[in-house]
Amino acid sequence: MKGKKKVYMDWAATTPIKKEVLSAMMPYLTSKWGNPSSLHSWGWEVRKDLEVARKELAELVGAERVIFTGSATESLNLVHKGVVESRGKGKKKVGIITSSIEHKGVLATCEHLKIRGLARVDYLGVDKEGKVSLEELLRKIKDDTGLVSVMWVNNEVGSVQEIERIGKELRRVNKEREKKGLDRILFHSDVTQGMGYLEFDMRKMGLDMASMTGHKIGAPKGVGALFLGEGVSLVRQMDGGGQEARVRAGTENVSFIMGLCEAVKIAFKDKKKKREKVEKVRDYILNRLSKMEGVVINGPGKKGAPHIVNCRVGGIEGEGLLVLMSDQGVGVSTGSACSSGDLKASHVMTALGIKAEEAHGSIRFSISEKTSKEDVDYVMGAFKKSVNKLREIRKGIKV
Repeated sequence: MKGKKKVYMDWAATTPIKKEVLSAMMPYLTSKWGNPSSLHSWGWEVRKDLEVARKELAELVGAERVIFTGSATESLNLVHKGVVESRGKGKKKVGIITSSIEHKGVLATCEHLKIRGLARVDYLGVDKEGKVSLEELLRKIKDDTGLVSVMWVNNEVGSVQEIERIGKELRRVNKEREKKGLDRILFHSDVTQGMGYLEFDMRKMGLDMASMTGHKIGAPKGVGALFLGEGVSLVRQMDGGGQEARVRAGTENVSFIMGLCEAVKIAFKDKKKKREKVEKVRDYILNRLSKMEGVVINGPGKKGAPHIVNCRVGGIEGEGLLVLMSDQGVGVSTGSACSSGDLKASHVMTALGIKAEEAHGSIRFSISEKTSKEDVDYVMGAFKKSVNKLREIRKGIKV
């Protein structure tokens, strides 16, 4: 690929470590390398810094406590399994309400709990823009419901759920349940894709728990967090020592945690200005795509998250399109997944009502504040060229 222009448009998949983040990490890889659980000065020094960072992060996001994990997926497992085991105590099923377009970390965990007879799971459908219905959610609440888990921003199509509105209604429901002697329903959200662009405050949004990972906002891969509100009880899923308030055992990955905390601080700075800049580039992408024959936008388009655009091209497989664009120096992702050699349509696309054969032609463009209109022009050119090449192979028409 030497000499070719390269444009990365897969920022929703992962991001490079920011320079400020790396600087925050370095002392804990070199001079401050003690184990925070050790009872000597090397350990005390690191423990003090770790707890200061934890407290600052909790205040920033509006959480009562912060549990550091290895990824958002681990946080998702800890939430769903931890709540079910805490509420059910092995004697009764706990009702979970979640959406049909959640991250696989939620869907697979819910299925695990369901198969083992520990949970009863209700799935919320979505409209063509990927939005859940609050009315449907309220109808699905039963006496045994213990957890509502709805992701904030969908990672594939950028749908943004009305988390604050759901939180407000659940607070009202919980007041009624208290009068009946029923346990309150805990509210959780995977907030990973919204952290860098949308306003986030757990208390204002009515969340009891929120999960995120660091590598989507300029921190390293391999570190995540679970934000907890007041009065949340979880059964630990990783046994061992007493680290992370006895909720998550294992020696803390201090350097990565410091990187995560710095990345969140950066993400919260000038968020409105950054969002407006990214929205302009997103709208430019949507405008370019609207002029191409046979291209259809998946999901909310301008009504969604500022950094995600998903589209499909009839009669074209996303994997082939992705490979041809990669050959031209463009990094994007597809909405399909390849499993055991069989092409399987994305569960998000099918939940939106898109036929499986059409969903296979889906491509996601995800951008950042570093993405320019010149980048978009190059990517759209590569996209059009790749589509035409695949259509020529299939003797179709050109866009």
